[in-house]
Amino acid sequence: NSSGYGGAFSSTDNCNISLYNIKILNNFTEGGSGGGIYAYGELTIDGDKSNISNNVADTYGGGIMVKNKTTINNCVICNNKALKNCGGGIHIDGELNLNNAKIYKNWCNQRGGGINYENKNAKFFYDKDRIKKIVYDNKANQKGNDFYPEIVESM
Repeated sequence: NSSGYGGAFSSTDNCNISLYNIKILNNFTEGGSGGGIYAYGELTIDGDKSNISNNVADTYGGGIMVKNKTTINNCVICNNKALKNCGGGIHIDGELNLNNAKIYKNWCNQRGGGINYENKNAKFFYDKDRIKKIVYDNKANQKGNDFYPEIVESM
């Protein structure tokens, strides 16, 4: 648990971080973002045993708050919460690449229960049928249970 950023892991430098087979469970940020992980630079999570669950952020990114490009492979992200703001599972300002991830049962008070994209100019292109199989059953009190903004186009 922490005050500020990253309940379990925090990197406020603009560097590349790779995490493999991590378990980030039951963390909380008081007054801050990234209940499980806060990363300012590029972030890569891989490994079929990776799990980011039951984390709580006071503001943004219950599971993960990331400012840059992120790649998530084979990771479960579930039961995370953003109490006051957006991105129950993931709050991201950059590009997000998901491969065989499962993002479900996350919650936030405002937008993007599963994933919230803060950069309004970024377009998210993804196959709608495929993404619904890996990002599902999330809840947002205002808009976008699974995604905000909603996916409007597919590849």
